[in-house]
Amino acid sequence: MSGSKMAKEVRIFFSKSNQIAYSLKMGRKIKAIRMRLDDIKNDKQFLLFKHDNGKGANYYNVSKREQTHSFVLEENVVGRDDDKNAILQLLLDSNCSDNVSVVSIVGIGGVGKTTLVQSIYNIKKVKTHFQLRIWFLREQIDGKTYLLVLDDTWNDNSSRWSDLQDLLRNGARGSKIVVTTRSERVANIMSSPPLIYVLRGLTEDKSWILFTKVAFEQGKEPKDWSLVAIGKDIVAKCVGVPLAIRTIGCLLYRKSKEYWLIFRDQELSEIVQEEGDILPILKLSYDHLSSRLKQCFAYCALFPKDYIFEKENLIQLWMAQGFLSTSMKNRRLEDVGDEYFMDLLSGTFLQELKEEARFPQGRVTWL
Repeated sequence: MSGSKMAKEVRIFFSKSNQIAYSLKMGRKIKAIRMRLDDIKNDKQFLLFKHDNGKGANYYNVSKREQTHSFVLEENVVGRDDDKNAILQLLLDSNCSDNVSVVSIVGIGGVGKTTLVQSIYNIKKVKTHFQLRIWFLREQIDGKTYLLVLDDTWNDNSSRWSDLQDLLRNGARGSKIVVTTRSERVANIMSSPPLIYVLRGLTEDKSWILFTKVAFEQGKEPKDWSLVAIGKDIVAKCVGVPLAIRTIGCLLYRKSKEYWLIFRDQELSEIVQEEGDILPILKLSYDHLSSRLKQCFAYCALFPKDYIFEKENLIQLWMAQGFLSTSMKNRRLEDVGDEYFMDLLSGTFLQELKEEARFPQGRVTWL
């Protein structure tokens, strides 16, 4: 062939219209995808997933712990004395027509419903008042006064609640069930007669106390009045939601005043904050993560809610994915992973469980 004809044939061969070349290209892509799927399949045993053939279904599930636990450090409960007293009055009141009555605590996500109930659950007066205290139903209750906590309840099926009530009615007079929920509909279905306590956000003063604990050295307000003023502007944007306050406080901890100013004037000013919606503020913490930490955090989304991580196992998984690197010759990747893990933990992306007797150090749960 002449030079011009050969050049034309070569162009045609490598053009998109050439099905042979296209097939070779797609074949390589499909092979890469299959290899990736094989890796995921092999990982499932390391991730403690198990195959379930029940009822002919093909799916993976994971053994999960109970939704929450009853332990809380009292020092972490800030600005809730009035709420605690009001709910205690409802719990300790025995002048009710039914043996068992339901107290519902309603509030938006992150406002502190679970933390408040954990605190009340462990008060000495409550321990002595009820013969049994149950965070989830697991013990014989017949003939005893009991306190049962149903945390983070979503089921609004009245017939199912009626079935559960039949199992709970044999408790002695004065027994109480505490329900925490974000839904007033759920509260109205479960509380009859309605004993509903609506948990609001923290006041401005209490919000500042909580922010001070997590944002400043030793939890003390600084002498720099201008930094305090910036901080109070930032706290106001958190609309009294403890989870948002803690998250932003951790993000700003040990940062410069210039950083705080930029955060307040540029990033917070762009947030459209609606009551009950804390996701925009929480996303800010994610945006401020390094690209490496974002990879590690996003990887955790492969796991279901309430999955309990073993720190060392998670670090090994990050290493296998190539998420960890170091420019220092003598530094182990395991040490880098430990640093990443603690950074995510301190930023409240992972929730540390403090009850070490049940959950040893190094185990955390995915929110």
